[in-house]
Amino acid sequence: MAARRKFRRTPSASPGPDRRVTFAPPGSLARAGGCFFLTFATSARMHASPYPVSPRTDLRTAFAWIAFGACIVFASWRMDRFEGQGATLYTAPGLWPGIIGMLLALLGGVLAWRSFGRARATHWTSAKPDDTVLVPPSRFRLAAAMFFAYALLLVGHGLPFWLGTALFVTTFVYVFRRADRMAEGTPVQTRKDAKLALTCGIMTALVVSQAFEKLFYVRLP
Repeated sequence: MAARRKFRRTPSASPGPDRRVTFAPPGSLARAGGCFFLTFATSARMHASPYPVSPRTDLRTAFAWIAFGACIVFASWRMDRFEGQGATLYTAPGLWPGIIGMLLALLGGVLAWRSFGRARATHWTSAKPDDTVLVPPSRFRLAAAMFFAYALLLVGHGLPFWLGTALFVTTFVYVFRRADRMAEGTPVQTRKDAKLALTCGIMTALVVSQAFEKLFYVRLP
């Protein structure tokens, strides 16, 4: 008969003294919209938690971001510059995508440099304790969904660019500002958060619209 394998039970990942979940009062949850904001209010802020990935995984991710950024820069460089129509470098369609690609590649290089430092301090496959505050995955998913909704639904589908941008920035600032207050257990200030979000939305829409139309001569929808 084959020998039976012995399994060792590992400690549970239950929240310890440094992983506390803060709940907002029921009244503020009702005013905030109930279950939608409850998702953010119950997200734990983790301090001194094990680092989520090893230095080797960080290095692989860094190389992927560097390659992705380099591809964006290469594609931007090959875009038509419309020089025959009197366009300049600052009005070339590939300028801003190229800058974004360069920034992605640069941040990938920073991640690679950090992975080498972590590997020298510990090991390529080890997890190092870190006091970085990790963003809950639910917030990342919501932010990504809002970005895609802005790019695919609001812009270029009937709404003027300035109005779609103002709506997006206002909603984004209000949702995450309020979620932060509820997660930290601070009093929810609806009017103050709404005024701040509306101001950010209007100012962002005006500045971005004027910059593209007056500075870069880009006709916006």
